[in-house]
Amino acid sequence: MHILVLTAFSVLLSQSYAIRCYECYIVPTHPYKFNDNASVNVCDEFDFSEKFVTECENSTFCRKTIYKGQVEIPLVRVERGCASQYYYGLRLENQVYYDVHKIIRDAYNTGCSTSDTYGEKTVKVENCYCDTDLCNQSKVMKGNVLLTILAGSYFVMVGTVIV
Repeated sequence: MHILVLTAFSVLLSQSYAIRCYECYIVPTHPYKFNDNASVNVCDEFDFSEKFVTECENSTFCRKTIYKGQVEIPLVRVERGCASQYYYGLRLENQVYYDVHKIIRDAYNTGCSTSDTYGEKTVKVENCYCDTDLCNQSKVMKGNVLLTILAGSYFVMVGTVIV
């Protein structure tokens, strides 16, 4: 029994570096790839279907960014995708520069935070990060729900009560 639970935990940990996220943008062309005019999925059409799912190669977190504005009428727009964790830089060693490529795994904490604009903008931006497959779908961002369920099941099976 204990082996089954440990196997489940090891599978979860081994899969934690490849995450699938929903991806959609406010505009119909990719806003972060200026030389690429390829069309992208627009969040106004978001329907939880497989066409909005992407495999995050350089990320262990999904993100959801919520833009809330008040001009004449309230305006809310949402973007979803992989959180940016890829770092590229240069390292100087013995007077020679070397490329450095890495994924910063602890770049984010799960949860949401609002950017303070100090009154300069009419739009409030809320950035949410989560670390399980397709976790950036709902209004409330969730952590590793599957891990919590497995841990709870384990304690129930061995007769330990969690208070």
